[in-house]
Amino acid sequence: MKRFSRLGVLLVAAFLAVTAFGTVASAKTTLTAHSVYSDAHYQVQGLKMMAERVKELTGGSLELNVISGGALGYKGPDLLRVVKEGQLDISEIVSTGLTGNNQIFGVRSLPMLINGWDEAELFNKVARPYYETICDEWNQKLLVVSSWPFADLWTTKPAEKAADLKGLKVRTYDRSGALFVEAFGGTPLALPLAELYTAFSTGLVHATISSAVSARESNIYEVTKYCIPVQVTTSSSITTINKDSWNKLTAAEQEALTQAAAETEAWLVGRVREVVDEDMGAIKAKKPDFQFAELSPEFRAELEAMGAKVAAEFVEKNPETKPLYDAFMSAKGK
Repeated sequence: MKRFSRLGVLLVAAFLAVTAFGTVASAKTTLTAHSVYSDAHYQVQGLKMMAERVKELTGGSLELNVISGGALGYKGPDLLRVVKEGQLDISEIVSTGLTGNNQIFGVRSLPMLINGWDEAELFNKVARPYYETICDEWNQKLLVVSSWPFADLWTTKPAEKAADLKGLKVRTYDRSGALFVEAFGGTPLALPLAELYTAFSTGLVHATISSAVSARESNIYEVTKYCIPVQVTTSSSITTINKDSWNKLTAAEQEALTQAAAETEAWLVGRVREVVDEDMGAIKAKKPDFQFAELSPEFRAELEAMGAKVAAEFVEKNPETKPLYDAFMSAKGK
C-alpha cells in the first residue's frame, strides 16, 4: 500500500511538472499597440506589419494587439505621457505635436528646413539619438521614426515669386507656419481642417499650408486652383514602447521586436512617397485642370531665406534645440 502511494505521488508530481512545463512553453505576451489613425492609414498599416513580423519572428510568443482610430480615447499630445505611465504598451505618436513636452520635437517642422525626401530621411537619422534620449527620460524606448508627407501651398491664385504671396490670407496649423506666412507678408489664420472648404468657398482664405493627403481627404482641391510644391514643412511619427513593458520581454523577443521595427521603418520610407503620389494622382483624375506648379530655384531660395529667419528666432528662443538644428544643417552641408 505504501509502495502504491509512493508511486502515485511520483506520478502526480511528474504530471504536474509536465503540465507546468507545458504552460511555460506556451506562455504568450500580448502588448497593446495604439494609433489615433484609421486602419486605412499608412501609419496603422506599418503597425500591423510590425505586429505580423513580431509574431512570425517569435513563433507567437509575442503578439501586438493593434488598436486604431483612437478607439481608446487617447489624444496625440497626451501619448508620450500615456506610454510613460504604462496605460499603453506601444503607440505611434506624431512627434511635432509633442513640443509641449520638449521643444526639440519642433525642429523638424521649421519652415523650409527640409528639402525633399532624402533630406527628410537624413533628418530622421540625425534626430534619432536626440529622440532616444527624450524617450528614455519619459520611460520609453524608441522603436520607429517615420516621415509624413510634405505640406505645400494650395492656392486660388498663381505665384511665381515670394512677392506674389504678399497679402494672401493663409490657413496654418502651427506657430512655425504662421511665422512663415507673416515673413512673406501674408496673414495667417488658424482654422480646423473641417472648416477649410467653406473658408475657401466664402473667400475667407486664399491659400492653405496642407499636404496632398489633407487636400484630397478634405476636397480643398475643388475650391483651389494651384498647388505650389514649396514643401513648407513636414512632420514625423515616432513609435515607442513603455520601458517596463520592454523589460518584461525575453532577450529573443526584444531582438525580434527591434528587427520588426527596423523592417517597418524601412517600409514606411517608401510607403509615404507612394501615398503622396496616389493622392496627387487622385486629384489630377478628379480635376484635370488643376495646376501643379513648378517651383523655380530662385523662388525656393527666397522662401528658404524667410524660413531660415524663423528658424534662427526659434533656436534662439529655445537653446536646447540648437544641437539638433546645427547637426542637421551640418549633415546636409549648410
